[in-house]
Amino acid sequence: MQAALAALEANLPNILVVFKARGEAFIGSLTAAGEAATDLTVNHSGDIGAKGAVCAGTIGIAIVNATDNFTKSLSAAGSIAGAVNIK
Repeated sequence: MQAALAALEANLPNILVVFKARGEAFIGSLTAAGEAATDLTVNHSGDIGAKGAVCAGTIGIAIVNATDNFTKSLSAAGSIAGAVNIK
């Protein structure tokens, strides 16, 4: 257990820096995809048909779920860093 904590203490700050940078890109991608799904369902549902509108709605739901999962992962990483007193 001590070895695992030592490994986390040594490596977690660098992992968190990378996670944050990639996380910002991930959120940017989710935002763009969400805006596209909303635009499709609100402004172009007649152009894409019923199946396309349902698909765009499903994409929106998946984006909401992915965002929630990402937020929880980031929170857990912060909790771990705090638990082992990493700044």
